[in-house]
Amino acid sequence: MRTLAEMRVIDPPQHGMVDIVHEKVEGKFSGDYRLCTGKEVMGTVAYYTSQKGYIGRDKVVIRASSDDGIVRDYVSEINVVK
Repeated sequence: MRTLAEMRVIDPPQHGMVDIVHEKVEGKFSGDYRLCTGKEVMGTVAYYTSQKGYIGRDKVVIRASSDDGIVRDYVSEINVVK
């Protein structure tokens, strides 16, 4: 059984915060798991919340480590609008 990726913020946003949670998400898979696409599965999700009143650009870098030893950094460019 696969475990959820371990995720952590390595470069936090300057104008907000990020919460990383485990919750049900709609699966999108390929290969051996493609028949599970569209089904709800447990996943890891990052939610960004800007500082009150902030409008403009922000950025966060999140590091994900999976149970197969692969580590990836994900850069999210965020455009906060009113």
